[in-house]
Order: sequence, then C-alpha cells, then structure tokens
Amino acid sequence: MKKVLSKIVFGLLCMIPVIVQAESGIENFYVNAVLEENGDLTVEEYFYMNGEFNGMEREILFQNEDLYEFHPELEYYGGSKLHNGSGIELEEIRGLPIDENFDFSRVEGTLFEEVTSASIGDYGVYTVDSDTDGDTYMIYLPDSKQEAFYIKYTLKNMAVVHEDVGELFWNVMGDTLSESIGTLKVKITFPNNNNEFRVWAHGPLNGVIQKTSNQVLEAEVENVRSYQAVDMRAVFDKSVIPNSSKLTHVNALDKILNFEENQANQANYERAQEEYQNQEKAYEEIEYCEKYPSRSCYNRAHEYVLRVTNEEVLIDLGKKLSDLKNENSGWNKAGSYLTKLGNELDTISTKVDNLGNKLTTRLTLPVAVGFTVMTKSAIETETAMQQVDRIYGEAAESIKDFAENKALDYNMSASEAYKYSQIYGNLIQSITDDQTENAEQTQKLLKASSVIVSATGRSMEDV
Repeated sequence: MKKVLSKIVFGLLCMIPVIVQAESGIENFYVNAVLEENGDLTVEEYFYMNGEFNGMEREILFQNEDLYEFHPELEYYGGSKLHNGSGIELEEIRGLPIDENFDFSRVEGTLFEEVTSASIGDYGVYTVDSDTDGDTYMIYLPDSKQEAFYIKYTLKNMAVVHEDVGELFWNVMGDTLSESIGTLKVKITFPNNNNEFRVWAHGPLNGVIQKTSNQVLEAEVENVRSYQAVDMRAVFDKSVIPNSSKLTHVNALDKILNFEENQANQANYERAQEEYQNQEKAYEEIEYCEKYPSRSCYNRAHEYVLRVTNEEVLIDLGKKLSDLKNENSGWNKAGSYLTKLGNELDTISTKVDNLGNKLTTRLTLPVAVGFTVMTKSAIETETAMQQVDRIYGEAAESIKDFAENKALDYNMSASEAYKYSQIYGNLIQSITDDQTENAEQTQKLLKASSVIVSATGRSMEDV
C-alpha cells in the first residue's frame, strides 16, 4: 500500500558538509535499518555527493528535547519524547566504491580510523565529538578519492511497546541537512513480524512508502530539499521487540490511526493545491515558449509538465509540449525565428540589406567578424556598464533590464548579454535611426543568436 509523504517535526539527524562546494548536493542516499528484539535500531547509510569537498560532518542525534511529552490521555498520538532513543553506538565508517545499485549485503571498502584530530585533505580518518543528545563524526574523505560514505551505527532503545502494538517512529534525515538529495531510499526490516503491520511516512509530498512484505517497509523520495525532514512510522506485532524496556501500558493503535488520518487529509489538501499550481505554471511556461522559443524555456516547461499528475491534463500538456518541440526544434526553429526577425529589420531602412535581409542565411558572417575585431577594443577600454551607457544613452536601461532579468531565458549570463550588447550595438548603430531603435534591434539580435545556439549546439562565440 503506497502513501504519499508529508512533513512532521520529530527527531534530528543532520549532515553538514566540511568545506564543501557540492554543486548538486548528495546524488543518492540509501538507508538500511533493522529493528532488534530489544528495541534498538541498527542503521547503515550509504551516500555520495557531487561537487568539490574534503569530507562530511555527520551529526546523529538520538534525542530531540523540543518534542512534546507523551500524554496517554490524548486522542491523537503523534511524535513525542516517547520516541527518543537513549544513546548511539558507532560501529564503523568506510569509504566505498560509488555504485548507483549499491547492495548492503556487500560492504567492501576502506575501513576508516578514529583519530583525535585531522587536517583538510586527509583521507581514511574521522573524529568524534560526543554530546548528551548525540555524536558528531567529522569524516575525512575528499572528492578526489571518488568514493561514497558508509556509516553503520545503532540507535539505542528506539521502539515502543504499547499494550496492543509495537511502534517505531524515526526521523531518518532530520531537518538540518544543508545538502539536497537527488534520491533517498529507505528500507526498514521488522524481523519475525507476522500479523499487524501498518506504515506511514512524512516529508516531501512526492514520496511513496509501501510494505514489500509483512516484515519490510520501503520508501523512496526524489529531490529532498535542504533542511527537509523525512520520517518513518510503523506499528507491528509487539512480539517483534520482546526485550524492549520502553512500555506504555496503553492501547495506542486507534489513537495513532486518528493522528495519521489527519496527517493524510492535510497532505491530500496540500497535494491538490500543489497540483493546481503545477498545472497553471506548465501552461504559462508553454505559452511563454510559443512567444519566445529557446531551449532553456522548453526545458523549463518540460520540468513543470513532469510535475503534473492529473492524467487528462497531462495528456493535453504533453501534446502542447510535443507540438512546441516539433515546431521550434533545430534549424526549423532558428529559421522561423530569424525569418521573422529579418522581416522586422527590413523596416529599418535599405541600409540593413547586408545585415537584416540576409540574417536568415548569413547571420554568422557579420557577427563573427564583429566578435573578432571588436571584442578586445570594446571590452578592454571600458567596463561593460560604461560601454552600454555610451552606445545606447537613455535607452541603456532597456539593455540592462534584458541582461539582468531576461538573459537567462535565452541561455545567456548577464555578463554575456552586456558583452554582446556592446558588439551588436556598435555594429548597427550607424544603420538605425536612434539609440532607442538600436537597443530594440540589439535585443532581437541577442535572442536570434540564442536560438541558433540552442538549435545547433554552437557557442555564442561561434555565432
């Protein structure tokens, strides 16, 4: 049975990168946990990051004192201090080969050594800083090793024995992880469970949780944001943890179900609102792309379409997206756009014959000449802002607005937009009536160049 994840405040597990410049965060994060007979939870973590880094500071807290006290008389049982653990025992830390299909039954790699201190650039060691509510492990594994992090530890006294069921409520990620996660996969095993088994998860709305047997829950969620909590809850046969010392002597199942039903209703409401927003944004992006075609615009629209879940709407959006791609792809897109641009430039004057009327077939010739001759003299003598002010005068504000607010829509940085605005402006200032018209036509040339770049894979320098 699948349930969509929603968020709840409970527990803490956090990660802070050590002098890390991970451009895309953690690519994959896999968790494998097994509930022991005494209520302890044995946990294995395997994850690898993108970008540049020297290691990772991994903080594991078994208690969260900000949680409410447990009150048996309440009608709803959510997260409380009852679900805190009593300690943590680290078993090992390793550096393992990176494997998207990693199997926890085959842990083979470098066993790291605990030290009292280490330096940036070191490898194969870690330090431990213990506190009353958890431990912090500074793991020295630089990106140059191209390895994944592996940590194995035990959270003590995590599970609860109620009068009618056993319960585990565990915040897997906490809400202090500064790195985003591309894919999070969690597996928790409840050995010897035979009858009662219900599972829930809370966190991002795009995740799923399911029972793969009477003893195993599995959850998966994509694109976990930084500082976003993800927790798992399960009720099961209390015979699974016969040696647990955490007893409540109350019948808890109905009150747990009351709480989770409310959580599900809230999640469904939030999901419906998010679906409406995704649909609206997808249609807006496609409409924008029809007016201003570019590869980045198409990719952005495609991302929003993928977020829509309503099948009927998705079919309609898919058709529009397909039409957009077919009508505006490759040289067809470039030719259509540049033909329109050429027609507009025809209205300037007959002086643009060598620039405007031949844009659709020979745009690269005058522009390439302009790049080679003018880039050095234009950029080296004055700053970009000064050049724009000089060329366009009072109309310079429109160029600046394009560079700062619209250039990214055409796969250009602001600095590139300023750079090429200088070049184009110098090229056509003698064949336009005034600085305002020069600014308008320059922006059209910038957009046209972007179309060619997107359609052909060439660079702006080539165009």
